Amino acid sequence: GKLRWYDPRTGSYLRTFDDEADRADRAEDRADRAEERAAGEAAARRQADERAEQESARADRAEAELRRLRERLGRLGDDE
Repeated sequence: GKLRWYDPRTGSYLRTFDDEADRADRAEDRADRAEERAAGEAAARRQADERAEQESARADRAEAELRRLRERLGRLGDDE
């Protein structure tokens, strides 16, 4: 129901203000979703880094306990 300008050279209608506003809104929505995804991925990376640090600390404690037990076992063998 609206009149629109037509460009016969390109074979297309010129975009209206409403067309451009809709396009801008869609672009903004895409940008918002991308930003949300990026924030979610950053949070997941932080959690993975925290888990890796915890696992590393656990491994360090296990290695220290293993060394302690080996030393104790060595002392027990020397006592015999």
